[in-house]
Amino acid sequence: MPYRPKRPCNYPGCPNLSNQSYCEVHRQQARREAARTYNRNQRDMELQRFYQSAAWRKLRAIKLMRNPMCEVCYANGRIEKATIVDHERAVKDYWEGRLDMENLTSVCLSCHSRKTRKEEAARRDGNGEPLKQNDERISMWQRDDIRF
Repeated sequence: MPYRPKRPCNYPGCPNLSNQSYCEVHRQQARREAARTYNRNQRDMELQRFYQSAAWRKLRAIKLMRNPMCEVCYANGRIEKATIVDHERAVKDYWEGRLDMENLTSVCLSCHSRKTRKEEAARRDGNGEPLKQNDERISMWQRDDIRF
């Protein structure tokens, strides 16, 4: 089967050819730059500080020790190791419950990704736009809480 022709690297001024967006020389640099831009412009700094705090790391470790298996998979008859401690109600919506053990669930990556997609879909209207803060669907979502 023939290969696709190589294209010039997307990094400004780089003449190297690549099968991907960036050449080997600039690929890692472009990733770091993208991560830095995302952290600076889109990430909530208060949430970032919380997830880096000693209190959260300690509580997360305790939760994973108490429930080392994915609680969602276990409820569905599967056994999968939990790697993520998820807040049942999002921290940005329920700040006072961020360190509440009752608000935490041990989950595997697959279950966490599924829940995150559902939450993000619930926060958007039919056109893919974020819901307004006074939209009654947000308060309904916060009240009912999305389950796996």
